[in-house]
Amino acid sequence: MQPLIRTLLMLLCLSSTLNAQFVMEYASEGKNVRFTALAKLNGNYLAAGTEGKKIILAEIRPNGTLVRTVNLHVLNTETEHPVKSMIVDGDLNIVIAGYRDPINEVASEAFVLKYNWNADSLLWCTKFDSPGSNFFKIIEKGAQGNYLVCGMVRATGLETHSVLIEIDRNSGAWNFLNVSSHNPYNDTYYAIDASATNIYATSRQQFYGGSGDKMRGGITKFDMSGNPIYNYTYLRDTSGYARLYGADILAQTKKIISLYCGSGASTYPSRDLYAVTSKLNGDVKWAKRFDITTTVDDGTWLSIKPVGPNYLIAGSMYNPSDPNGYGHGGKIFVIYCTSLGNIIWANSYEIYSDYYYYLGHTDLLMVEGDYFVLAGAIKNDVTNKYHGALLQAKIEDGVLESGCSTPLSVTVTDEIPLKQASNLYDAGDTYITSNPAAPVTTSPLYEYSSYCTSDSIVVIGDVKLAQQYNTVYLEPLQTSFVFSNVTDVTEGYLRIFNMEGKLMLEENMSFPTNQSVHVNNLPAGVYILHVFDSGGQTLLSKKFIKN
Repeated sequence: MQPLIRTLLMLLCLSSTLNAQFVMEYASEGKNVRFTALAKLNGNYLAAGTEGKKIILAEIRPNGTLVRTVNLHVLNTETEHPVKSMIVDGDLNIVIAGYRDPINEVASEAFVLKYNWNADSLLWCTKFDSPGSNFFKIIEKGAQGNYLVCGMVRATGLETHSVLIEIDRNSGAWNFLNVSSHNPYNDTYYAIDASATNIYATSRQQFYGGSGDKMRGGITKFDMSGNPIYNYTYLRDTSGYARLYGADILAQTKKIISLYCGSGASTYPSRDLYAVTSKLNGDVKWAKRFDITTTVDDGTWLSIKPVGPNYLIAGSMYNPSDPNGYGHGGKIFVIYCTSLGNIIWANSYEIYSDYYYYLGHTDLLMVEGDYFVLAGAIKNDVTNKYHGALLQAKIEDGVLESGCSTPLSVTVTDEIPLKQASNLYDAGDTYITSNPAAPVTTSPLYEYSSYCTSDSIVVIGDVKLAQQYNTVYLEPLQTSFVFSNVTDVTEGYLRIFNMEGKLMLEENMSFPTNQSVHVNNLPAGVYILHVFDSGGQTLLSKKFIKN
């Protein structure tokens, strides 16, 4: 087959699956960028996280291209994940919950802010004046109702109480619905969901006399005023040793799906993923443990989303040999399972061999049509900085191109459907809130690179990119491509087509000598670049945008 014919066929193939599956990387010059929340806005994705010491909001098209970014000056220090949860409410305003001033865990201050994207205006921002607090999840209380947020507040020393708060959507005023514990130890609500009549929270509850080995995960059911209806712990009796944490929760019409992570025995830090399906009255229908056979820690931060009758579960896998220490894994994983917990497929995703794709919290998984989307951060081995990242793959199989996804071996074990009641008491604490200054500025975030797809995007003139693609080292610099470090071929040629399939540029290539190909004479538009060896074998296929 002639090279030109083959190239045109490749172009048609690429156009039919344009940017369906990819991993995009977003960077800021000299600063760490981490995405820790994800939502939909105006048909695009909205990623929230941090750029250095600032909260960043980034609007990203479903093909991975960056539309707009802003900074919210709420934080005083840099940390990995102060933005815990984000929603776009019924009025298309952005509401974010998390913690600020995170010098350490004891000094953190929980906050909620509301920002209007279209008007570029911060509507309000409020925080605890009492240190040692954190918010983990925020939802809207019915259509265009107030907001519900859950988390923890520090009582004394290392003791924490669970908090459930209703926040006025217009003023940002706080109404404490529930501040409680079942004893004076560590209690936290990690995630909430609500029906028309009830609120459900999954939690970590620490029982008397067991230090960290008496932690249990469970569910508290409230009425809409925050009055507890029941409080149950699952999976392990409180008389034995185990260290389990609540993670995510999904309240459906006739059942509740809740996720837990941790160790079900005294062998901590070995950690697994647990899923419990319960009736609305708290009775357990089934409980399962998911053990990824190649790792020690399978359940660092978990998220669940429904897909018809099935479920997607995402989380981080901890690699005990990682040089960055505990919680830094090399990979994330996604499990697609049935309503009974049977696995349809399970994959891991790895971008760099030495660093990790970081999944931080329950807001980072989203279902969009036939695809699922994940946001997080990559520690880039070129810049040695964290870059924000977005991953998109098909729900059908979760497979990414170029070997970026790997099938996982997961052992699923039935757990005893244990349910144990535990009484809550009102902590009786009161807290003062205030309004921190939070100016808004424009962020210098840019698209750094794209992986895991033969249809990658670069923007000539805006991006400096350095990434190995097969045997070709590609670096867009202003208005040129520079090819270098090619060692296994000597001669080849380059062709650039527009999106109508018209050949716009053709040049011969000589390797390994560095060679620049200038595209400054091309009109602005979208193009496909192909590089072939002398025999017509494709070395590189890449989509780019000329501004």
